[in-house]
Amino acid sequence: MMARIGILGDLHLRKTKPVHRIDNYYQKQFEKLCYAYNTFDDYGCDFVIQPGDFFNNYGKDPYDVLYEAIALLALYRHIPLYLVFGQHDVKFHNMELKDVPAQILSQLDFITKLDKAAQPEKDDILLYGMNYGDPYIKKINRSRKKHKILVMHNLVLKTQKSWAKEYYSAKELAKDNRFDLIICGDNHEAFIQDNKVINCGSLMRMNLDQTNHKPMFVIYDTKTRKINKFHYPIDPIYIVFKKDIKKEDKQKEEQFREDFVISLANEDFEAGLDFRQNINTAMRKKRYRKRTKEIIEESLDAYQERIYG
Repeated sequence: MMARIGILGDLHLRKTKPVHRIDNYYQKQFEKLCYAYNTFDDYGCDFVIQPGDFFNNYGKDPYDVLYEAIALLALYRHIPLYLVFGQHDVKFHNMELKDVPAQILSQLDFITKLDKAAQPEKDDILLYGMNYGDPYIKKINRSRKKHKILVMHNLVLKTQKSWAKEYYSAKELAKDNRFDLIICGDNHEAFIQDNKVINCGSLMRMNLDQTNHKPMFVIYDTKTRKINKFHYPIDPIYIVFKKDIKKEDKQKEEQFREDFVISLANEDFEAGLDFRQNINTAMRKKRYRKRTKEIIEESLDAYQERIYG
C-alpha cells in the first residue's frame, strides 16, 4: 500500500511572543499551522507526524492555546496526527503527568503518542517513537514488507557544533538500514539528510539568530520515497523582528555575564546534575544585582529555546 505522510517540525505553540518579535506572533503560528494542514489536505495525506515540542510551556500558558489547538485538530480530524513528546510538552520531565496540554490532546484522541512499541498504520507501515530522554530504539520488526519510520525528539545535527555535547549525527542515522525514514525534532534548524533523515526545524523564527531560517514542512510518499518540501510564507525581517539591541546595552549585558561567571568560580558549593538548578543555587548563595539575575535568566531561557527547543 502507498501512503502520503505530512511531516511537521517543532511547533512550540505559545501565548506570549518571544522577546524580539514585534508582530502578532500568536496569530501567525496558527496561520502557518493551518497553511500546512491545508496543504496536507489538498495532497490527500493519510496522516501527519510531528516530532515533539507541540507546545512550548507544558501548561503555563492560558487555556487559549490548548483551545485553539483543539479547534484546528478538530477541523482536520480526518487526518490522524502521530507524535512524540518533547521536553516542552511534559512537566518536570515526567511523561506520566496528565495535567499538561499534550496529555489532554491524547486523552481526547486528537493525537496518538508514539513509543518503542510499533504503532501499525495502514497494515504495512510501522511507526516507532523516541520521546524526549528515551534511548535509541534497537529492537524493531525486521520484515521487509513493512515500511518502518522512526520519530524522535532528540538533538540531531547535520554538522558538528562546538557547543553540542550529546547529539546524534544525521549522517550516521541515515546509515541505519533498519528504518526507511527518520523524522527528528528538537533542533530548530531545517535540513534533510540523504533523502532519509528529515528535520523540519521550528515552525516560527523565535530568536534573532533565526533571521535566515526558512521554516518548512514535508510530504513523504512511502511508495516512491519522494520527499516534497514546502516552505511557509514568511514576512520580511523588519516586520517580524525589532531592531537589534543597542551596542552599549549589549556591552553592559556581556559585562554582567562575565562578572557573574567570575563570581561563580569563586563560590564553593556542591553542584548537582541540573545545570539550571546549579545556577539558581549559586545566585541564592550570594546577593547579585537584580538586573544581573534577570539577564542570567533571560540567557538561560534563550539558550534552551535556541539549542534544545
